[in-house]
Amino acid sequence: MKKILLYSVSTILILVLGGYLYITLTPPASPLDTSSFVENEKEITITYSQPYKKGRLIFGEESAGALVPYNQYWRTGANRHTIIKTNSELNFNDNILSAGEYSLYTTPGSHTWESSN
Repeated sequence: MKKILLYSVSTILILVLGGYLYITLTPPASPLDTSSFVENEKEITITYSQPYKKGRLIFGEESAGALVPYNQYWRTGANRHTIIKTNSELNFNDNILSAGEYSLYTTPGSHTWESSN
């Protein structure tokens, strides 16, 4: 009885340890990355998951099996949403974005995209 218990506990520990190592050592399919821009004391940082196409249709019609169908709200990122962080106001075509941290959400279309926050 003690041997069975010992083998069971050992097996469970090996499986848990193996799963932990697999999760922590296997690189993600779409790794997290950061891009930064600094000029005249303005800092802009964008954190996003790098998407890998892997032969899939990313943007397109839902009926064609696209991962991100046209005209549907999307969190704009492969594994998680894209984050934009700035330490000062930014001006986009007379639209002011205050300093802070923002998540980027979009609605992709076949010719244009709509953004929202």
